[in-house]
Amino acid sequence: MLRSFQQQTKPFPLGKVLSYYRFFFPKPFVQAIYILMLSVFGTNALVAAEMDKIKHEVVSDSQCSIKKILKIQDGYYSEHFGKLFNSAINSEVYQLEDNKIFSYRFELIDINLHEKEIFTQGFVIENDYYYEVSGSLGSSKLYKFSTKTNQLQSKLKLPKNIFAEGIALVDDNIVLVSLKTGKGYFVSKNSLNIESTFQFSHDGWGIAYFEENLIISDGDSNLYWYSKDGKKRLGVKQVKVAGIALKGINEMEVVDDLIYANIWPTDCVAVIEPLQSKVIAWIDISKLNPWVERGHWSHVSNGLAYDRINQELWVTGKNWEHIYKLKIQKK
Repeated sequence: MLRSFQQQTKPFPLGKVLSYYRFFFPKPFVQAIYILMLSVFGTNALVAAEMDKIKHEVVSDSQCSIKKILKIQDGYYSEHFGKLFNSAINSEVYQLEDNKIFSYRFELIDINLHEKEIFTQGFVIENDYYYEVSGSLGSSKLYKFSTKTNQLQSKLKLPKNIFAEGIALVDDNIVLVSLKTGKGYFVSKNSLNIESTFQFSHDGWGIAYFEENLIISDGDSNLYWYSKDGKKRLGVKQVKVAGIALKGINEMEVVDDLIYANIWPTDCVAVIEPLQSKVIAWIDISKLNPWVERGHWSHVSNGLAYDRINQELWVTGKNWEHIYKLKIQKK
């Protein structure tokens, strides 16, 4: 598998052409042209075109706000699950608070191919490997890939009675949480064998390892703090913006003593100061993989992994075709 679009010497100009004409022709037509490019010019030209297209589409100014998030959540849940969120709060309050929250910019550094079969729930990087969880009741899996070649190294089929969710690296283990079952797993990062388990009394969505503690999100606005082994609950903190609970906290990653969190089902990443449970910044990743290209309403952004060696944030989503490498610009 080709590791990186950046290996190409020159962007292929058809990327711009396809990006422009997709607004005038049906998506199957544009996909057919991509397939033709693959057969005529080869894989290198195809991925270079994709890199060229996305580079010209990225807008680094954030459009995220608590008002926007609640609006998306209301519409998403009403359409697919029934109305679960109540956003009947004065919009002026939203706007007043959002003006005080920074919007981080980013630079798109590179793009990797991503296994499209993976319904991403958890995502972490350490040195030469990255690990990813595909969640599905009865068929959840944990994957280990090489960061150098993008090749699959090994995988673990998880118990059939769990829907696997977020992961975090703790020493020699990957800690994994599951949806609804209240069960967590310590998995050897080398062998991918399950070493031990622990229990918790709430839902498990995302997990992060911060200052010798595990922090678990429940898909709502709560962050639950646990001891390093997961056996002792230390407390719970609610994340709010303008006094409004920030619901939908999903996949999480620790970056420079802050927690970056996907806010389900949006393309907003909340930057949270964990000790105060306060959102200090937003990152809008909606331009990386526009909704019209995702194929299904469930293919939301959900995958944040921090490459500490290169100081790059890797971003992907459920059944996405690519992994995007970003350099975050905080000022």
